[in-house]
Amino acid sequence: MAAGSSTDGSTKNIVANQPATSVQRVLVPLANGDFSRSLLPLLRGFFAAGEVELVLFGSSLARSDLELKAEELRAAGFCVLVETADSDAARSIIDYVNSAGIDMIAIPTFNRTGHEKSTGVSERVLRSVNVPVLLLRSTA
Repeated sequence: MAAGSSTDGSTKNIVANQPATSVQRVLVPLANGDFSRSLLPLLRGFFAAGEVELVLFGSSLARSDLELKAEELRAAGFCVLVETADSDAARSIIDYVNSAGIDMIAIPTFNRTGHEKSTGVSERVLRSVNVPVLLLRSTA
């Protein structure tokens, strides 16, 4: 899908940072809520099963939900890991990317302006990593 093209009017896909090279491990931070889970169907369309390893990343409180999503993706032929952290979300994502050989991040982002924008998790991650970042932005 072309950068900036609208999928259904409620989301907009943007690829930022760098052009993708050989992507083998994709970190998918998931928060509580349906919007962040809308990344999973996008990833199934963006990558072929068996092409990449997906790492679902979230709070340890949401581990059972992450495991359910991982099982869905495994049933579709994807290699999936589940990782959790309980500290600052952006810092945890950045640290994991820097230590775990992640090649790309696919992360939801929300319509924010001003101070909210500069402190959002996806904004902090985007500005702090050296791997391609796939942003899925809500337009609602």
